[in-house]
Amino acid sequence: MLVQPLLPGDTLHNLGFDESVMMVGAAGKLMDGLGNEKPREVTVDELKARFFVLGTQVGIAVQMFVFSVVIMVLAYDDATGAIYELSTIYYPLFRGLFMICFFFCCYGVNLFVWKRYGIDYRAILGVSYAHNYHLMMRASFMVMSLVFGSFVLYVLTLRTPRLSSGLDLPSKHIWPATALVGTLMLVAWPRDLMPEWNDCAQRGKLFYSLLRILVSPLFPTNFAATFIADVLTSMPKVFSDLLFTACVYSNDSWRTVEWDRELGELTHRSRVSQCSNDNPTYAAIYFCTAIAPFWLRLMQCCRGFRDTRERKHLYNALKYCTSITVVTLSLYANSSDSIKSAWYAASIISTVYALVWDLKMDWGLPVCSIGHVQSLVFGSSLKHSSMTGHAASHSLKFYNGNLQKERLYPRHFYTIAAGTNTLARLGWAVYISPGQHVVQQHVVLLLGCVELLRRAQWAAIRLEWEQLNREVKREASEMAANDKAVQLWREHNHEMLKRTFLF
Repeated sequence: MLVQPLLPGDTLHNLGFDESVMMVGAAGKLMDGLGNEKPREVTVDELKARFFVLGTQVGIAVQMFVFSVVIMVLAYDDATGAIYELSTIYYPLFRGLFMICFFFCCYGVNLFVWKRYGIDYRAILGVSYAHNYHLMMRASFMVMSLVFGSFVLYVLTLRTPRLSSGLDLPSKHIWPATALVGTLMLVAWPRDLMPEWNDCAQRGKLFYSLLRILVSPLFPTNFAATFIADVLTSMPKVFSDLLFTACVYSNDSWRTVEWDRELGELTHRSRVSQCSNDNPTYAAIYFCTAIAPFWLRLMQCCRGFRDTRERKHLYNALKYCTSITVVTLSLYANSSDSIKSAWYAASIISTVYALVWDLKMDWGLPVCSIGHVQSLVFGSSLKHSSMTGHAASHSLKFYNGNLQKERLYPRHFYTIAAGTNTLARLGWAVYISPGQHVVQQHVVLLLGCVELLRRAQWAAIRLEWEQLNREVKREASEMAANDKAVQLWREHNHEMLKRTFLF
């Protein structure tokens, strides 16, 4: 049923729009013959309005980010000590929340790209029709507005002296608490905030998936679970930032530590030191938090090998073992030069290992043959290869036995992705190492954003490669079934002929 009839021939599919972005609300769901909810078509005017709102929200989010950078620059004021108080107490809180919002924005772009190039992410990830880029971008904008708004108000409160009239400004601690509590309420709200996309059910499914990942060795894993766990390996700093925030709120250091303008230093710094590696209990929890994403992914690999006996799971598990080694050595790198040298060596090995795995196993790109690489970059034609391109075509072709599949993205996208993935991996070891002193902590935010962009790019090609592999396996299975049927038919005819002659 259409909300408003279109002109003859003006179907959304013919006009190139995403026909599944609009869903009927709870009061008017469309159901298919099996009782499942299905999408409906909407008018072009309604889609234009939706895209206008979406574009406006994205533009406002970019402006908020730029304004926040300006506010950070203004916070460098020795008179008020705003930057010192911010970096000591609440900077990890805002950094962690921002990186979460940033990744979901990147994931929304991924959903748009997958839809644009015909990648059936719903079947691969096991999500509903309501799971689309409109939902992701709007939800990210909602949380990002709350976080950025609280951050700006907090810094302005730090820089503004008390009013001489006796009226005090709002407590500076209100704004970080608003960002944290508000985000938790939005994420855990038990009702739909956007009913047309059933966001409550989708949030519940995400929480269930995360719970299954936490007990990975106990249950068989699927592609969606490994995909989410891979994303978590790009966010270890988020978990350590949230751990620091929980520690600060638990020991009341958030109320006692502040900048003393007369002394020109922070007061009660000893309470903050309880939330550092100087505290053995905190150091142990911090270490577990730092390696947790890689450990969970390692457990998934072990479970995958137990279920399938495929050696690729062992090689993948070795990759995460090298990552855990990098994280562990970084915590003790400052104790001796030998451990620091071991950390450098482990970082190089882990980075190269992860890079080759990304290109070869996760993306299906050639990395071992010079001829194949030339085919990828220059488009030269090769007759016998697992991945080759043709000069007359703008796309790559994937060969598996007698089956041929064409890669879905333009050829140059793979070349650019391989180069940017390599560059982004250069700072990856520094980013995941909690004890490193190579760069300042405020640079970690930049490295984190680069890593999340790399992960979004990885996800774009990873799902495409998974879809191609599934199509090849399905077609190979159909060919095998047909060959089996032909063989049975021949055997049957041969038996009938034998009986005829014997008779």
